Amino acid sequence: MARRAAALALAAALALPACSGGGCALPGGCRGAGGYERGADMGTQEVSQRDVEVARRLGAPDYVVRALERGEWPSQNSMSYVRSAEAAEDYLALRYALRFEATSVLVDKSLFVPGQSYATCRAAEGPFEGEDVKVSWWPGRSGDKGWEDDYLYVSLHEEWEARVRSLAEPLMGGQPEGTMVCSVGMHDNTIPSDVQGTTLDEVQADVDGFVSVFISADSPLSEEELSELHDRLVANLRSSGMRIDVFTCKVTDPLDGQPFTEDFVSNSEGRTWERTSYVKPGGE
Repeated sequence: MARRAAALALAAALALPACSGGGCALPGGCRGAGGYERGADMGTQEVSQRDVEVARRLGAPDYVVRALERGEWPSQNSMSYVRSAEAAEDYLALRYALRFEATSVLVDKSLFVPGQSYATCRAAEGPFEGEDVKVSWWPGRSGDKGWEDDYLYVSLHEEWEARVRSLAEPLMGGQPEGTMVCSVGMHDNTIPSDVQGTTLDEVQADVDGFVSVFISADSPLSEEELSELHDRLVANLRSSGMRIDVFTCKVTDPLDGQPFTEDFVSNSEGRTWERTSYVKPGGE
């Protein structure tokens, strides 16, 4: 339902009449200035075949598509949204040397202070073809400033999580079965365009995630032993050179015959002991 509502809102925006007074704060808006200008031509009024294809993909109304096929922009807003989507595609292509196709765009229309705009682009080739990538930018900032995306999460989160898990899980051994849960995840953050590299070794200091260890009420570990476990975990993870939130806690909700799993933990409320730490490159 939410996705359909977003699509309808975008289609309505594409159909809006031209705005007045320079209120389009976006790449290639009413004044044709600002934004990421190395790819899509944000200034020319000439309609290209790419404009037509992108408008269709964004769900533009039929009359908008027909106007574009005749070589006409039916409104300035139509041009703003289409060219912004193209700029997002070009930004990703230039950063990752892969082709992306915009499927949705949300352009900020603030009158005086441009806000952040967003697009969703689908990878059209490469090992993660078909995956959605989030892009955001601040219109009016020159060059690459203000552009961010989460393709590094899409492409690296499984490797990140496997590497971190390999450091964390060995410390969980020796505990009674069903008394401990270790949850690992990379945060799905958008990464600024000035971060260099596409492999985990290259960007591991620029992405982050978490390790959460939950101990059941049935665990025989004392609070002192739990604290020692947390310290060993932090020491092990520090060698990774990554940024990791580390959380350890004891869950007091009775199991009542249920298995101690991530689902049980996520629905639990009772806690008697917990510790948090943040591991970062070069940190103590």
